[in-house]
Amino acid sequence: MSAFADRISAQVLEHHVSLFACVARMQAPTDAEALHDVRINLRRLRSLLKPLRGLPACDYLQGQAAQLGKLTGPVRDLEVLVAELQLKQQAPELIAQRQQRALQDYQQVLQSPQLAALWQALDTWPTQWRMAERDGSLRVIQRKLEPRLLKAQRRLIRAMADPLHDWHDLRLLVKRVRYNAQAYPNIALLNKSSQKALKQAQSALGNWHDLLQWLMLSETEPDLLPCVVTWQTQLQHAEVKAAEALAGLRSKLMSKQ
Repeated sequence: MSAFADRISAQVLEHHVSLFACVARMQAPTDAEALHDVRINLRRLRSLLKPLRGLPACDYLQGQAAQLGKLTGPVRDLEVLVAELQLKQQAPELIAQRQQRALQDYQQVLQSPQLAALWQALDTWPTQWRMAERDGSLRVIQRKLEPRLLKAQRRLIRAMADPLHDWHDLRLLVKRVRYNAQAYPNIALLNKSSQKALKQAQSALGNWHDLLQWLMLSETEPDLLPCVVTWQTQLQHAEVKAAEALAGLRSKLMSKQ
């Protein structure tokens, strides 16, 4: 295999092993970070494969990872809410019922067809990857890799320049560019300062997103109402922090262009 093919294969294998370990950790309900680590590995795997779209092996595996990510998203949101309620020392009954629901959701994930499909896709991927290298289709996609990564960076810069651009979409764009840079550091060519700014923006937008989600949830779950005033105040601060982080990130990325 070529050096490029070897590197991609090694990264997919690394994520495969890591995902297997994280899923095993989910079976122990005392590990509060297991699901979070599953989702990080899914995001990194997708960021590795998505720029290689057009190769059936990569498209299929990326799709299966996306399906599992979609399934686990609400479970992680619930997990983060429980941690917030514990931090704020809310009433035990407010926490207990949601912890129980989270444990039930873990089992659904572990027994889900989405997880089974991901394992199957990961098992068959190496053979399909070698076939793509042999038939020359990998070389075609490899030539498109750098333009695709740069296009994602330019799209993020344009989005940050638009004051009306949806912050939910911005959060996803920041994640994409950040994880693309981690998967392809020699092609994305983002320096440490830019990568740090991406991480800060992702964190700030994540805090903003969580608070907004909790406030929306309080409209249908009245037992959360005692937290609303605090969350509203925190949301105002989070919006300022996110705006500052995005301005700093845009400056870093613009200087690279």
